[in-house]
Amino acid sequence: MLVVNLPNATFTVEKPLFPLGELLIAEATLDNLGIDNIIASIKRHLNDNWGDITANERITNEQAVKKAVVAFYRFIRLSTE
Repeated sequence: MLVVNLPNATFTVEKPLFPLGELLIAEATLDNLGIDNIIASIKRHLNDNWGDITANERITNEQAVKKAVVAFYRFIRLSTE
């Protein structure tokens, strides 16, 4: 189990695909997405859901998990209108 502490929020991930290294979230990202969306995205990321990335980026991420290096991830803000 992994416990993640963020400003004003703590959550757990039961079986993360990889250990979470340093997590940096820009203040503008936090303001635009909100903490709940960020937590949901981090949980997806730790469970092999990389978001909207290319096939090459997916291959790079799969290799990164095996070698414990940096991976790609993109937040996509969905319109609620």
